[in-house]
Amino acid sequence: MKRVCSQPYIKIERLIQDFKQKIVEKEEFLHLCDHYITTPTHQFHLKEVHDLSFRTIHKDSGLLYLHTNQGLFAYHVKLTPHRFMDAFQELKQRYFET
Repeated sequence: MKRVCSQPYIKIERLIQDFKQKIVEKEEFLHLCDHYITTPTHQFHLKEVHDLSFRTIHKDSGLLYLHTNQGLFAYHVKLTPHRFMDAFQELKQRYFET
């Protein structure tokens, strides 16, 4: 698989330590490859991804949505995902639309 583009996203974990709640932000990546979008826990074939959309939450972050056959997956991003979304649309048209 050839990696075309990557998009960082934030995974938020809530932990209890010493009777206190801690919120830990961990950076992970969505990778757009020739025929797949992958995360550390999921792999989506481009045929299964209907669309990507983005909604701004704050001035410096938002949610990137993957609309798939398996449902809707949301990823909290701090960098605008427009380059990732454009690369996805280009690959989708090149390989899967006639």
